[in-house]
Amino acid sequence: MSDRRPSFESKQEAEAFCRERERREPKSSWLPFEADGRWTAVRTNLPRHEEPLGTATTAKPKPPEADDPRTQQQRDTYWGGAG
Repeated sequence: MSDRRPSFESKQEAEAFCRERERREPKSSWLPFEADGRWTAVRTNLPRHEEPLGTATTAKPKPPEADDPRTQQQRDTYWGGAG
């Protein structure tokens, strides 16, 4: 490829070009960007673009259980619900 950058009308065209280049050249990485109102693509030394496989979620730690505010006698008393 020459030193001249490819030029595209839309971001979608530039992205498609980048993905195709990465498919043809497995060790390369390409990124689209806008310059002077047109889209272009450049080869980079950044890690390759990979489509996400799913959504990443992180579990929040469970808060510790609060102390029981009842007295020991209240905790030991059985309230059978008779009534």
